[in-house]
Amino acid sequence: MKKWIVLGLATLCSFSTLAFDELFNSKSNPASMRYYVEHYQNINSQEYKYLLVSVRAAADAINFYTTRLDERNQRIDYCLPMKNPASREALWDWNTKDLMALINNHIEHDPNFKKYGKVGITGPIGSYLAIALKEQYPCPVQKQW
Repeated sequence: MKKWIVLGLATLCSFSTLAFDELFNSKSNPASMRYYVEHYQNINSQEYKYLLVSVRAAADAINFYTTRLDERNQRIDYCLPMKNPASREALWDWNTKDLMALINNHIEHDPNFKKYGKVGITGPIGSYLAIALKEQYPCPVQKQW
């Protein structure tokens, strides 16, 4: 009896994982990287317009989350260039196509993309944008107290 309960729970978990993966990483979800990889080169399509909105929303969410500053007024997660000596740039001011160029550059160097092609790119657009920003604009190493 216990064997059947365990088997049933394992089956339920595997199907729910597949459903979750299909929902959030599908080619029809504009916030997923699968959608991005399929449509980022079709500039004149409606899907590209959806993609621009998704990238902008991801950038605004990342900007809001990472505006926390440490005691030296530096961003904790990544360090954008300085606008002037008093303040850093913000993602609010960036052109969406520049953000997409960062994502594209990260995809080109992604080992999963090199190994598996388009199938190797999964997850939300925001995570790829955050990783691309951390690689392009790393914060200087700070002394730990």
